[in-house]
Amino acid sequence: DLAESELFGHVAGAFSGADRAHDGLFVAAAGGTIFLDEVGEMPARLQPKLLRALSDGHIRAVGDDRERAVDVHVVAATNRDLVAAIDVGEFRGDLYSRLSAFVVEIPPLRERRSDILGLARRVAPGLERIGVDAAEALLIYDWPYNVRELGQVLRASTTGRDGTAALVLDHLPAVLADPIRTRSGAPPPFRLDPPGPAHGPPPHPGSGRPDHRVAPLRRQCQRCGRVLRQEAAAGLSLVVAVRAGRGRLSLVRSQ
Repeated sequence: DLAESELFGHVAGAFSGADRAHDGLFVAAAGGTIFLDEVGEMPARLQPKLLRALSDGHIRAVGDDRERAVDVHVVAATNRDLVAAIDVGEFRGDLYSRLSAFVVEIPPLRERRSDILGLARRVAPGLERIGVDAAEALLIYDWPYNVRELGQVLRASTTGRDGTAALVLDHLPAVLADPIRTRSGAPPPFRLDPPGPAHGPPPHPGSGRPDHRVAPLRRQCQRCGRVLRQEAAAGLSLVVAVRAGRGRLSLVRSQ
């Protein structure tokens, strides 16, 4: 009753603890849009009631004997395969047909790794520099919980630190850092900043052999059309232009 009440409302006395009437989310969103997250987890008993609301625009509050018309646009999201859920009887096919009038499929983060560094700036606005080991750790991790997990990891890793300090491998949880820790030596941090005259071109590394640990990072950037430049034959400097809002971000070697 609580889930149904949250969506469609209830009248006073409809169930224990219902001391006063409650309109519910569909009434609150009348004339606008309601977002139903994880709709694939909706209990079977609620699915026909949602179908009725979508089909003819009428809802009935818990404990009420009257229907109420509502004009609401519905946006729903799920991480489940609803077609498979229909096949095993866990989701109604007719409800799916109503919800799937316009479908936007977002691949899991592990299938669009080229987005990770750009998303890092969005989910952790104070993040300014990323060490190359930390960047590689972010790119090779599979992110089973997608962008929410990325945001949580970065916020936890940057909490309490000076915003100008680099995010380095030691700031990341072991599940991300351990696959990289077997490699010795860390290059200077990379800086994630808007490009401008103050930064200029990245410095030439001078002497020394190329740092082959940037190869996975370079490949990911190439896939999404980011700009790469080799600064010297003796070593690699990476320059990446990332579209983010109106501006661009540069990932350049910091001195």
